[in-house]
Amino acid sequence: FQYAEPGGSAAGMRIAFDNYGYLHWSHDSVDVGHFFRDAGTPWVKDLWQSGLASTPWSEDVQRAFKRLRQIEVGAPEGRDTGPWLDSMTLKSYYEEVLGMPAEVAAYYDPIMASIIGLGCDAISAYWGYYFDFPGFKQPEHNDAPVLHSFPGGNTGLIRHIVNYLIDDSIENGNSFEEILVNPIRFDSLDRSSNRVRIRLNATAIDVSHAGAAENADHVNVTYYEGGQVRKVRAKSVVVSIGGWVARNIVSDMPESIVDAYSQFYHSPILVVNVALRNWRFLDKLGIAAGRWFDGFGNFFAIRRPMVVGSHTEPFDPDKPTVMTFYVPFINPDYPPELQGLVGRAELLSKSYADYESEIIEQMTRMFAAHGFDAERDIAGIVLNRWGHAYISPQPGFHFGRDGSPAPKEVVRRGFGRIRFGHSELTGYMSHTRALEDGARAARDAIESI
Repeated sequence: FQYAEPGGSAAGMRIAFDNYGYLHWSHDSVDVGHFFRDAGTPWVKDLWQSGLASTPWSEDVQRAFKRLRQIEVGAPEGRDTGPWLDSMTLKSYYEEVLGMPAEVAAYYDPIMASIIGLGCDAISAYWGYYFDFPGFKQPEHNDAPVLHSFPGGNTGLIRHIVNYLIDDSIENGNSFEEILVNPIRFDSLDRSSNRVRIRLNATAIDVSHAGAAENADHVNVTYYEGGQVRKVRAKSVVVSIGGWVARNIVSDMPESIVDAYSQFYHSPILVVNVALRNWRFLDKLGIAAGRWFDGFGNFFAIRRPMVVGSHTEPFDPDKPTVMTFYVPFINPDYPPELQGLVGRAELLSKSYADYESEIIEQMTRMFAAHGFDAERDIAGIVLNRWGHAYISPQPGFHFGRDGSPAPKEVVRRGFGRIRFGHSELTGYMSHTRALEDGARAARDAIESI
């Protein structure tokens, strides 16, 4: 894939392809600023390369961060890395195993929450290892794959899959550009002659075996479509919806899976997209992404647009762009099983006007000195409120605890002719994990016939 290079006065600026990597994994290759509200010089660039001494952090905290980025600790002799790390929280690992001050876990709290829902106090330390956070001894591996952002987000991937399965589903869907932007032929998706049929606006309300699961010869799928309740029979079923829905529609689910699902804790996130008429204020700062420590949210980024033929967006500071905020909800005063509920209540109860006011206030505080004017520069604000954005895997989720199997493995086994395949079963909700686990579930379902 190709991406537009920044033009105009921003030529040469290091701008990411995505809205995630700059948080930790690619911060040394992106122009990132850290904002310290009351500091003499609020914006600090290249924090880890040259800017650490410019922060208001104490010398002890600065030394701790330097040490953390240099050490790699492995499991004690006789312990396997995964189960050992999965026996504690990430906060415990940093503070009790590595002896770090509380400021270290606090720094990584929103980063962890932006990818897996909750902060270091609630998440298994295994996920610090999994996501290559500092302070973990890693096996030798290739560099992480480049993250890509398609126009329309993951729609681009789904369009390619559907176009492959139903070859005339996208009008003139031959080139990359055509598949991304051309109209969908909706009347082609559910033809009886298709090898694969996609039925839109059909909401499953009950999935259950015809009789006892252990000897049933089919599964009944009841769904709602066009004001009517309908039913189809299937030799096997893959339930790929989120676990918070699956446990409510699979009516003959055994108690073992019900209990395992009760240990799936989900957390919300708010994704804010601010449509900007220009980004000259970022050009003046020399940054394309930022992190801060008080006020609304924690970080923002703009990203380079993917090259898609005639639909490629212009990219220079005098042209419009979209600034994205990822806003997690961290509530360490509550146990992990309640933090998501508390965050979800806050996410859904706050008015749009309140969000708009907080966003504008935060942007003004950070950027006004560099030419930003909200009334002039903001064209619109879109809020994406994801109530169950992430599975937030607590200690024991991945490898089990106290001799009990990991809850995700109990669900993954399925029962009878029903299998479950969704990204939560990997402990990390993303489209890549959804595809991987869906494929695994499909293979298992075929074998159950």
